Amino acid sequence: SDPCPSAFHLPTKAQWDAVLNTSLNPTRDYPGSWSINSTNYSTGLQIGTVSNGLFLPAAGFRTISNGTLGGRNYDGDYWSSTEFDSSNAWYLFFFSGGLSVTNYGRTSGMSVRCIAQ
Repeated sequence: SDPCPSAFHLPTKAQWDAVLNTSLNPTRDYPGSWSINSTNYSTGLQIGTVSNGLFLPAAGFRTISNGTLGGRNYDGDYWSSTEFDSSNAWYLFFFSGGLSVTNYGRTSGMSVRCIAQ
């Protein structure tokens, strides 16, 4: 089920891959302290400029075992709408040292970023 409002959707794997493409998006920054902190919201991934770009907070994730918050201010995990197989889906993962689009279990609690269609 799509959590996004009408006229918006979750990015596909191909769209997250395009965000990572340095030919398309050469400006990339990782502002913030990058140490686990459940109350800090200013650490994240900046693609493009602050005035004309995309900022994704390092919001962390909810653990599979008990739903507790993990990784806030240390990593970012954003779902795509593209399935990998019957129990996994693709997502954008980043931390202070890099980023990738990879797959993980769909029961994991990760962030969603709705984009205009």
